[in-house]
Amino acid sequence: MMSFGASHPDVQNGTDIVGERQNIQHSAGHLRTAGSVVYRDTILMLFLHVATQYTVLTRFNDLDDDSKESFLRLTQAGNMSMDYLTTYQQNQIVFPALAGCGSEGSILPTHGLPFDHGCIPNAICVIESDLLEIRLTKDLGTDEKICLCYCPMTLPVLERRSFMSRMYGIENHSCSACLFEIQTIVNGIQRPTVDSRRRDFFDTVISFQNKNWKYMADGEAQLCEEAREINERGLGMGLDPYLRDIFSKAERKAREAKFDCNILMARYLLNIIDMQAGL
Repeated sequence: MMSFGASHPDVQNGTDIVGERQNIQHSAGHLRTAGSVVYRDTILMLFLHVATQYTVLTRFNDLDDDSKESFLRLTQAGNMSMDYLTTYQQNQIVFPALAGCGSEGSILPTHGLPFDHGCIPNAICVIESDLLEIRLTKDLGTDEKICLCYCPMTLPVLERRSFMSRMYGIENHSCSACLFEIQTIVNGIQRPTVDSRRRDFFDTVISFQNKNWKYMADGEAQLCEEAREINERGLGMGLDPYLRDIFSKAERKAREAKFDCNILMARYLLNIIDMQAGL
């Protein structure tokens, strides 16, 4: 488990905390099902992965008075001269941004919920307006940790640990994909083997999303086949938490390209989204 994030007594009772966040808990021994919301909070500030004191103070100053008061209350930082960035890094957890959203994430308290980094996650962050939710994408027992991926989609295996230390200050976690480096013998010399399947998968997704669909000849049939392959590869690699976001964006682009929503491409995308319903 990651090495930061303090417990909060209200979590055990599943109650709202200071009226702005809610942790959804389940009775001991009960299964937490896919689609369940396990964390819900109001987002006051978004930060770059590599934030500076200037960035934090600038964004703080941009808040309205009520939000500033909430910010100080949530961080237990009543002193205006306090080092806000240090407060966040030492006492909070950084939730990564939605898949594909780039360099921004939000920094919120964990209140004792068992979050960990995992290259194959079992939950996803969903951000709508100023509300953040953590939703399970797989069934979990009550003793299992909630895993979110803190690495860029295309980052090679051997660079992930240093990235998380540098960007998030995460030094300890239990992701086997990061901690276990496969060794192979090449010309009598033992070398690490980099599994590039995850990076290749998201490279394919980026290419798929960046195509100019509007001007593609035979566009729907080709894109439908690419969507099918992405879906199968994602499911096969345990990356299904990302599929709904990928295909929601694809369906939106299909509409913008004026594809007929009753024919192949849009129907296929919508069917995939329906299969991921609630995630």
